[in-house]
Amino acid sequence: MYVDQDYMIQPELGNITEITYKTKPATRELTQSVFLHSRGYYTLVRDFNGLPDLTALNKFKTPGYFSFYSRSNYQKILENEHNMICFKYQN
Repeated sequence: MYVDQDYMIQPELGNITEITYKTKPATRELTQSVFLHSRGYYTLVRDFNGLPDLTALNKFKTPGYFSFYSRSNYQKILENEHNMICFKYQN
């Protein structure tokens, strides 16, 4: 693995990065997983107004709620026609 000190700077809210790379061909009968190992840091670019929703935040104290919350939001992303996660079979 190659490690460099080049960090991508994304100074504005909404900046995205698309990464494209070649993989070995997969067949329709098998599932193929590809993992990206990255490193770096970020600074939150947020302007919060008002008080936090403590009722919503306290739900995370319930065992398993974080997993439920993550899955629910992931499903919303997949259902959105303008989602940022793309799955496409290419051979």
